[in-house]
Amino acid sequence: MRFRAVLHQHSPGWQALRLSTPIRWAAGDPLEALVNRALLLDAEPVADDEATAALAGAGDLIRIETPDRDQLAHNERQLGQAFGLLVLGHYQTRPSDLRRLLDAPDIAVHLLRAGETVLATAVSGREGGLPSDLLVPIFEGRRRPQGHLLPQTLSAHAGLFDAPALACRRILRIAVHPATRRRGLGRRLLTAIAAAAAAEGADLIGASFGATPALVRFWRRCGMHPVHIGSRRNAASGAHAAVLLRALTPAGTALLTRGRERLLPRFGVLLSGPLRDLSPELVAALIAGAPCDPTMPTADDLRELHAFAETDRALDATRPALHRLLQTTLPQALATTTLPKPEAAALITCGLQQHEPAAAAHLLGATGAAAVLRALRLAVARLLQQTRPA
Repeated sequence: MRFRAVLHQHSPGWQALRLSTPIRWAAGDPLEALVNRALLLDAEPVADDEATAALAGAGDLIRIETPDRDQLAHNERQLGQAFGLLVLGHYQTRPSDLRRLLDAPDIAVHLLRAGETVLATAVSGREGGLPSDLLVPIFEGRRRPQGHLLPQTLSAHAGLFDAPALACRRILRIAVHPATRRRGLGRRLLTAIAAAAAAEGADLIGASFGATPALVRFWRRCGMHPVHIGSRRNAASGAHAAVLLRALTPAGTALLTRGRERLLPRFGVLLSGPLRDLSPELVAALIAGAPCDPTMPTADDLRELHAFAETDRALDATRPALHRLLQTTLPQALATTTLPKPEAAALITCGLQQHEPAAAAHLLGATGAAAVLRALRLAVARLLQQTRPA
């Protein structure tokens, strides 16, 4: 579905071809039909017009529930609609996911429906709450307890040592019917899941997913905050995995605060190394509003930065002062949309990822190195307007 959206944006008028002639069996093979029904391989959400009609007719009478999984297994229509949404929305859905959905311990299925029509569904898992004797081996990378991806990632990769001791609920999958997107249904479903998780004693609710700017913005609108992004791309999605959290208890708030405070300093190192090719738009989505280094640039730094913004001072001579400026001002400027997107992209690409202007021009679609430098000088001038010396 993501690729179709990209095609709509970049290649309007593209053609879709659907294969219909079986290769390994005859058309209408009864065994194929049996397997498809048994494993819900042919599960599909309701048609677009049925979904929009159901939403329009429901008004405020939207029902959100976490059904008993035995009951869900015997409600083929509801199960088929929910699993069909997951198949449609996630590129890695497998037949074994149906068994896990219905049988795995600590897994819950959440539905948002209008009448009998499922418009959104989510799958969540209970993780964390691990004994203290596992904290050191998890942190050191010697243990990877199965079924605890979020706390393990926070400890072994984000450096939050005590994360596995906290109880959390992780959103494993979420899908909204394509015909009813951008209506706030995903947010409503996640709000209900967070309330239920808090009631059961969870400290945190979170998600780990292949990060795109749009997805990061969606999860942030749902009240979650970025605390980590993986240094390697997922082999299937080609995306870096991001972790976003929302605190539900004081203990969760303390850990989330530490994670948010660590994000920008860690980014400052990783963006010039393993994350050097991360898109500037994704970087901006992740760090907008993140806690900043409270140490303001010195008078010497400001003198260099003003010279760069107002004269022809070289970028390389100004890089250390520029890096310090970005650590103190960029997240807030991104959160308040102070910076035009081209200027923000230039700051991220040249100031944090340390690309040369000529290379940045190719990455950003600019006309050349001179255009990137102009954008950089304008951006630095804007940031200096909100800066005072230490």
